Amino acid sequence: MDHLEEKIRQLEKRVDKLERDAYKARVDKLEHAVFNEKESFEVRRIQEEREYEEPYKPGPFITWLKTDWLMKLGAFLLLLALGWFVTYAFANNWIGPVGRITLGIVAGAAVMGFGHKLFEKMRGPAQVLVVLGGVMILLTVFAARSFYDFFDPLTALGVMSLVIIAMAIMAIIHDSKGIAYPALLGGMVVPLLVASPQPDYLSLMSYIFLLDLGVLTIVSLRPWRGLIVLALILTGFYSFTFADLPDKQVWIFMALFFGLFFLSTLFAVLRAKKATGADLIVSALNGLILLGWIHAFVPKDWASILLSATVLLLAGVSYILMKASDLKVLVYINTGLAILFIGAATAFELNGAQLVTAYALEAFLIVILARYALNSERSPYYFSLLQAIPIAFSLPHLLQFQHEKNLFNEHFFSILAVILSLSLTAFFLYKIKEESLMFLASFHAVIAVLFSIAMIWLVSHNLIETISIARGVALVIYTIIGIALFFFGVRNGQKVFTYSGGILLGGVVLRLLFVEVWDMALAGRVVTFFVIGLLLTVTAFFQKRLH
Repeated sequence: MDHLEEKIRQLEKRVDKLERDAYKARVDKLEHAVFNEKESFEVRRIQEEREYEEPYKPGPFITWLKTDWLMKLGAFLLLLALGWFVTYAFANNWIGPVGRITLGIVAGAAVMGFGHKLFEKMRGPAQVLVVLGGVMILLTVFAARSFYDFFDPLTALGVMSLVIIAMAIMAIIHDSKGIAYPALLGGMVVPLLVASPQPDYLSLMSYIFLLDLGVLTIVSLRPWRGLIVLALILTGFYSFTFADLPDKQVWIFMALFFGLFFLSTLFAVLRAKKATGADLIVSALNGLILLGWIHAFVPKDWASILLSATVLLLAGVSYILMKASDLKVLVYINTGLAILFIGAATAFELNGAQLVTAYALEAFLIVILARYALNSERSPYYFSLLQAIPIAFSLPHLLQFQHEKNLFNEHFFSILAVILSLSLTAFFLYKIKEESLMFLASFHAVIAVLFSIAMIWLVSHNLIETISIARGVALVIYTIIGIALFFFGVRNGQKVFTYSGGILLGGVVLRLLFVEVWDMALAGRVVTFFVIGLLLTVTAFFQKRLH
């Protein structure tokens, strides 16, 4: 008996020990979890503070300006002092004209050469010296040409061009953007420094074209695509001189410049196998500048033909790229340009309500082509945003329609085209069923409904002379549309349609209770309230069937 009691006591002690151990384990686990939570919270807090306190990172230009800024400031002051000294020496006849010009060119070349030698040891100051020396030579040649008539325009252009070429070569050798950009700016300023007495616009544009070719050569050796953007912008400014050229020469230069920048973007993306922001900017600017040229310098009869030919070219290039490359971004770039030119060509040929109708048709066709030509399920949704163009252009016609006496006028058909285009686009996008972008299909459908509501109101007042009857007919039709939208949304799980239908029905009821109850004639009020009330009551049967 005593032995049994001893066993029981031992078992009780063991149970107590197990319970204490289990309790301690739970407490330790809980404390560990709390500690980890505090620690992770502390880590997150420190990270957030670091992110908040992280200093602002300046852009490339500010970074370049801050690096060795004392050296750059000193070079600037040195350039000013040298200019004043030379001016003083010239004013006091210390040095003759030939000596002055020789001194300036030799000094500039020496500074450039010293900067070139200094690159291995001090990269930042070397860049400044190369640019400083190049500017000294350019200003010296400009002074020799303008004040002493020492060089003829062609010789001055040749000397300045050699300086720009030397700077470009140094930029490539030393992989220096700090020299490449000033070299481009200097090359673009050279024609202004030549000071030709009789401007030769053909030679000017030929020089700009050769300079752009040089820029593209540099970009082919170094990945500085920003140079292409700058070159295109500056070329656009110089293209204002097209007005002083014969028509044939203008057309030739338009084709040369557009083709040059188009091919440069094409080859740059193919080489890098990706597109950068600079490529997209160049493509957009190139297309817009070409449109500006065509609008300004091409007769209206030829404008649409030229744009159509460009669209065919872009379509052909896109087809080849789809077959030979996986870079869809190039296809999208060319497609965007083609759409831009199609829209411009349409605007050259049409205007007013006809233009709205054409834009509505083109917007829907582009969505179809984006699906099958690009073989993509997402691109039709993105290209469907082009519907914003016919929508915006049609709003004035919607306002003008209410003042028309005849129903079937140009405003009516243009708005009807927009409604059909939006409806067909929404239907097509619903068929694709790209869930992440389905909201765009609903958006187009809702806009189509809004336009339809406005048109129903205007058409009813156009056809029916009695205002109360016209309002009653419109409100009844609104009720039918609202019911249809509501139950379509419930049946297909599309809350956008459910909410739209509910809002439309709510608007009808509010209109009846706060407007028509006072304005509408008694007979019209009875009929309208009865019909709409009956329609709303009947919906209970449909709701039961859905449940």
